[in-house]
Amino acid sequence: MEILNQTAGEIGAYAASELKKHIEAVCGAPPDITFILQTAPTMEEYAYSFNGNAKGQVLLLGRRENEVLLAVYLALDVMGIVFDTKTRYPEELDFSCVIGKMKTVRPFVRLRGIRQHINFPMDISSYHLEEAREYIRSLARMRMNAITFHSYDGMWHNRPGHFFYGRIHEIPSQDYIKAAVYNRNYYMIPECEALYGKEKVLGEYAVYWLNEVMKTAKECGLHVTMSIEPASDWQITAEMLKEYPLIDTLELISPEGGGECAQPCTDSKEIKEHA
Repeated sequence: MEILNQTAGEIGAYAASELKKHIEAVCGAPPDITFILQTAPTMEEYAYSFNGNAKGQVLLLGRRENEVLLAVYLALDVMGIVFDTKTRYPEELDFSCVIGKMKTVRPFVRLRGIRQHINFPMDISSYHLEEAREYIRSLARMRMNAITFHSYDGMWHNRPGHFFYGRIHEIPSQDYIKAAVYNRNYYMIPECEALYGKEKVLGEYAVYWLNEVMKTAKECGLHVTMSIEPASDWQITAEMLKEYPLIDTLELISPEGGGECAQPCTDSKEIKEHA
């Protein structure tokens, strides 16, 4: 097997490594086949495809490297690998599904992904950093191309580190639960538990953790959105943008509850001024 990566960027390099990794996970000695990764500027925006000839050459195409990566996962999917929350490998790959065959995907939706309100004990904000990264990789393998992180004040911005609205979620005393989680006393990012009570250091690690997860998302070609309720002080929002430089889109939403429950927000004139 030969993999010719004719792209020039980091996402293309990652796509080539993913192709090699997953094929070799099934095939100790892959057949005589050549995969060629290429960007195709004339393709429709967000479309991706594989195009194999009878000689055993398979083109993996997308308008951008982001879509070339999706073409890799499309080909692997067609050959029998099931990408889900965990990757399920067949006993052998069916290379005949791509040799001399062609398939193009034209997504109906431009951005396809998950919206994570990262403020609950059962979501990725209680994951080890590497587990959170692998979760992001799994989304890309399922051919999603977007991730949204929603932060409430004090969790990931504006005095970050006050997870779960500042509430404490203790680990239940049952042995079978303790055996199933990494935390010893409190639900939170396991690396943070040793920092519990050290507000400044805990906040710094929270920002580091989310930046590292965003970095993995960018490596996987995902569009990264940060969603917040705009504060009454615009500088809080501006500071958050400095803390998370990998954001593609900043989403400002109205406060939850509305009416008398609503918190003071940035004036609409200020939002337009800084847009």
